Amino acid sequence: MVEKATGLSVVEARPPALELTEEAIQTIQHNIQMAERLVMTVLEKDVDYGIHPGTDSFALRDPGASKITNTFNCYPDHKILYSQETDEIITFQVQANLISRQTGNVVGTGIGSSSTMETKYGFRWVETPEDYGYKREELTRRRKGKYRIPNPEVSDLGNTILKMATKRAEIDACQSLPGVGSALRKLFGTPERKQPDWAGFWGRVAQLGLSEERVHEMLGVTSVNQWIAQGKTLDEAIRVMSQKLSHHEPPKQKKTETPTTEPGEEGFSIDLQWLKESLNELKWSEETAKTWLVSKYKVSPTGTLAEVISRLTREQAEEFVHEIQERTAKKQLDLFE
Repeated sequence: MVEKATGLSVVEARPPALELTEEAIQTIQHNIQMAERLVMTVLEKDVDYGIHPGTDSFALRDPGASKITNTFNCYPDHKILYSQETDEIITFQVQANLISRQTGNVVGTGIGSSSTMETKYGFRWVETPEDYGYKREELTRRRKGKYRIPNPEVSDLGNTILKMATKRAEIDACQSLPGVGSALRKLFGTPERKQPDWAGFWGRVAQLGLSEERVHEMLGVTSVNQWIAQGKTLDEAIRVMSQKLSHHEPPKQKKTETPTTEPGEEGFSIDLQWLKESLNELKWSEETAKTWLVSKYKVSPTGTLAEVISRLTREQAEEFVHEIQERTAKKQLDLFE
């Protein structure tokens, strides 16, 4: 409400009420039809969109998102919602707002995350692992004469991780533009999701470094199912939590319980006392270890570290133990250099 002085009196100037007219509806329908036409006719397969790595479904790519954004006469404005930069891990979560060049209004928004815990950033293939302090017989991952080792230059990836998170946020925002999301579903031949994407949701929660208890506290519910029952979506939950984190709301940590040895699937067990000591040596928190496991093996992040480990298969648990052993061994070698 704006007050304007008019000589002897002050008149309250109220903004006009929103009113949908037949003309406005026809304009919206026209815009959606044109957006669908743009997506269906302009985007080029394997350039603007293609099969998402590791899946059998299509996904929009950066060049395609740029075409759509430019056609809508928009430009992206970015905001870092969450970041973590240590010697062991770099993580960014970015929000991208698409701004109309004509009106200056936000017409689309999206969120993207990236982390050095992703396989393509966290590891490297080398021919001579001895140069990096590793013995060949201790490395289980081999490919065409090369050996997989933890990326020795992970601390140099800050700019790369930030750019990847930014690009993913822009692609996500592009799909929120009017008519674009439905057109992409038609183009990709995939039906609109009817069930909540729980795996994607808990994956994002893990990237934010939040526990299940903290999620419930930030959303004001006793369970995420209660949030869904209120007619809200998981995307809205992520946005609410991201906004609270962006206001520097300090997270509350769970009390650490005494570690025990618990068997995972197929009868394999990990000595959690040894694991705790190893994590302390690596300067990893339990939350960092949980985030690594969730990102690597796509298991549920709910519960304690021991509970997350119990969801691993025998092969995954063995690989995790070997990973920790390799990292601690490298840490010890670095101390002697």
